[in-house]
Amino acid sequence: SSSMPQGLPLALLLTFLTYAAIATVQQTAAFYIQDFTGTGAAAAARLSGFAFVALAATMLVMQGGVVQVCKPSPGVMISAGLPCAAAGLGLYIAAPAYGWIIAAFAVMGAGFGLVQPGIAALVSLGTGADTQG
Repeated sequence: SSSMPQGLPLALLLTFLTYAAIATVQQTAAFYIQDFTGTGAAAAARLSGFAFVALAATMLVMQGGVVQVCKPSPGVMISAGLPCAAAGLGLYIAAPAYGWIIAAFAVMGAGFGLVQPGIAALVSLGTGADTQG
């Protein structure tokens, strides 16, 4: 069938917004951390690296642990992940100290770690069995 899979427009919008947020943070984090901490470029790169490790680690825990064990529905993953990612972004902007930036990246990672598999599952389940994969 040539009809659009159920949920595809929403999934495309969520995918765009999620990756735009991730890309924005990736492109600006080292500069923001450099200004925030008053360090040089090399130290800021190292400090932003620690933040991205926190983000990646929590994404891994969410996708490889929580999602695999609990098997939440796409709606649950998306509706829990989006506010979590947004809270992480808010915490990042309002962080009073560098340690809070690490925590913010961990919170963002937890949110993005739910949103991404939620979107993929939404699209997959919205298609017929003959078009999945």
